[in-house]
Amino acid sequence: MGEKPVVYHMCPPNLRGNLLLPLDALRKEHPDLYAAKMARYRGREAIPMRPLPELKCRWCDCVQFSTVHPEAIRDAMLRTGHSWPDNGRRFFAVPVDEAGFSARDTVIWRYEDAGPAADIAAPKSDIVPYSPGCVAELNTLHHRTEKYFQEMHALGRRPLLFVGVPHLLHRGPVSLKHADEIVV
Repeated sequence: MGEKPVVYHMCPPNLRGNLLLPLDALRKEHPDLYAAKMARYRGREAIPMRPLPELKCRWCDCVQFSTVHPEAIRDAMLRTGHSWPDNGRRFFAVPVDEAGFSARDTVIWRYEDAGPAADIAAPKSDIVPYSPGCVAELNTLHHRTEKYFQEMHALGRRPLLFVGVPHLLHRGPVSLKHADEIVV
């Protein structure tokens, strides 16, 4: 029998409590942490406001996870000439069976377009219902992501780590009770 599917979330630098909060909840509970997180969306402010009709919410109402192990992302970054912190990056590894995800409050964005979208606020067409089997199928890094990393290196720019990486989007907070912290 294979390993149980796991999703990954980069550890927030100033996490408070034992829950991962969606951006909108973070805005209400910890405005200072929200402001710091939103600074990473500079020039891309429309992304969190993108509608997510499948869950009857916006992206800022969801916690987002990668279905690909961070080692694969790190390795692709290094292969394409980018750096990675010597002391690594911290991630939470969350077993999907323990997290309480369901098709009612969770979807998977297959992220089949690795390039920047013409309209970043537009709904996505490659969102599928949540299932643990779908998470398990989307656990490898697509070659389009590595190509994007190469293009960014050629331009002398640091790429966004999760472009082209399938995402699990969960509406609402996620407990870290069953999460393991890993350093990659």
